[in-house]
Order: sequence, then structure tokens, then C-alpha cells
Amino acid sequence: MEKLKSIQPPHVLTPDQLACLAGAPRRDIVELLAREAPLTRAQIAARLQRPATSTHYQLGRLIGVGLVVADGGRPTARRPETLYRLVAQQLIAADEDATPAGRAAMAKTGARIAAAAGRSFARAVEAGAPLSGPARAAATLRLLLRLDEAGLAKLNAAIDRLVAEAPAWQDKEGTTVALTVMLSADGEGPG
Repeated sequence: MEKLKSIQPPHVLTPDQLACLAGAPRRDIVELLAREAPLTRAQIAARLQRPATSTHYQLGRLIGVGLVVADGGRPTARRPETLYRLVAQQLIAADEDATPAGRAAMAKTGARIAAAAGRSFARAVEAGAPLSGPARAAATLRLLLRLDEAGLAKLNAAIDRLVAEAPAWQDKEGTTVALTVMLSADGEGPG
């Protein structure tokens, strides 16, 4: 069982970067690079089974907002190919509520990530992923909790611990799982 190398500190997303992640093709590239970087443009297109021109455009958008960076190159018979990786393996949204643009980008991206998570879950269930037991690879959970500030602090600390510890559990030969955590006020308020 070969463990994956540890990752650097998370990168805090800007509103422009967050908005860029609202596009499914760009999220697919980011998810691929989180698993397999560094890769060339051609490798990204082949792995995602997308046209090279579309991949070139979407990768250019990610490079333009600073989410993807060049990571050296490799020689080929014709010309050297640039290798690409994420600016950091963990990308987090922090202080996204500081501006209206940040809130709008977070709302749009969050909704699209939730929809993508739903599609991923449906594919896993249809493909026969285990739904119970210690090797469960597909599950859904929705908790409605009424928390005060101390309770919210405890919940956020638990989420932070999960985000910090989970990368150390990875194994190159393991099953790729997508864990989507969304925390939102339900909108009812106290009472």
C-alpha cells in the first residue's frame, strides 16, 4: 500500500477563482489535477475525453485566474510539453462573504458543486458502490441542527479536522471517493 505524498498548505480562493470553478469542465480539470498532477494539456484532454481545443481554453481560464500553474516540462519528438498542476492540492473558500461578488460566486459555485455531487453519487450507486459497512463508498447524510455559537464552533472544528486529516488516509491503489461538505444556515432563524 503506497501512501500519497503529503500536501502543502491550502490555497485560499479569490472571488474570481471561485467563480471560475462554477464551470463543470474547469472543475473536472481541477479534480483531475488534484489526483494525477502534473499532466500535459494532451494528457488532461485524453483523461477527460474532451477535445484538445476545449481543454486548451478551459485550462487557459484556470491558469489566468491562478488556479493552475506550470510545473516544468517534458521533451517530446516535436517540441517540449508543459506540465501543469494546481497552485495547491487543497483549495478552500475563506472570507468569501466579505464582498457581494464573493457571496455571489460562492452561491453559484456551491449550487453547482452540490449538483455535481448528486450526479456523482447517482453514478456510484448505479455502478454498485457499497452503501454500508466499513468499506462504504457512497452515502448521503443531511442533519438539521439548531446550534448556538459554541455548537457552530465545534461543528466547524470537526469539519476542519476532517479536511486536515483525510489527505493522510489516501492510498494510490485505493478507490477514489468524492466527499462534498456543505454547511448552510437553513434560513428559519431562531424559534
